[in-house]
Amino acid sequence: MFEDIEEEFTPIDEEEIDSILDHGAVRVGVLIENEDEDFNTLISRVIESINGDVEYIKAEEMELEAGRVVALDLLIEPPSSVFDMVLRHVPMVIKIMEPENITLSMLDIQDISTNVAEVINDVMIQNAVK
Repeated sequence: MFEDIEEEFTPIDEEEIDSILDHGAVRVGVLIENEDEDFNTLISRVIESINGDVEYIKAEEMELEAGRVVALDLLIEPPSSVFDMVLRHVPMVIKIMEPENITLSMLDIQDISTNVAEVINDVMIQNAVK
């Protein structure tokens, strides 16, 4: 199971993680509900939907009382792209693990606002079609 996803997204080591964090990325832990989707497909869909650069660190699928979930450990740059992922995938839990402080520019805030508007528009269109 993990071999397939690691062929597509190669995990990075601690030295690379530190270097990428030094260049402005954020390390994010995400827990996403996985109802019936293939493990590899879900991870690919999440990573590919994020606007910005994403580095895959690791992933794990777990069975909880609430159902199957996938835990992802990712590096995302720019930090504003984290909000995009949250809006598109509505994770059960998200934790920004590193760095301790994040600075957002006005452009970052504008991008977040635009992404929120896009998601709201998509939801409204989907509901109108039903």
